[in-house]
Amino acid sequence: MPEPNEEHVSILKSGVQAFNAWRRSITNPNLVPFLTGADLRDMDLRGVNFSRAHLGSADLSGANLSGANLVNAKVGAAKLVYTDLRNADCTNAYFGSADLTGADFEGAKTDGATFTNARR
Repeated sequence: MPEPNEEHVSILKSGVQAFNAWRRSITNPNLVPFLTGADLRDMDLRGVNFSRAHLGSADLSGANLSGANLVNAKVGAAKLVYTDLRNADCTNAYFGSADLTGADFEGAKTDGATFTNARR
């Protein structure tokens, strides 16, 4: 399994405000957060900009992603056990084979999202 980009993980662990500011400062449109396989359990990620991010196989169990931007995010095979996704924008996100046991999608936008083989 690919390893996450440790610089991207470090920026995220410094806080959502710093991570979102970093995302706004990126001038290369092809550079997206590569957090595949990252351990993000129980993190407070309210309002984080994960648009187009690679989060496959990441562990987001117990994380608070309420109000997050997950538009076009790749979240396949990730663990989102009891993750708070209330009011998140998950438009066109890919959750294939993700573990969504107990995940709360209340008020989330899921238009075009893929949940093939996801566990709920």
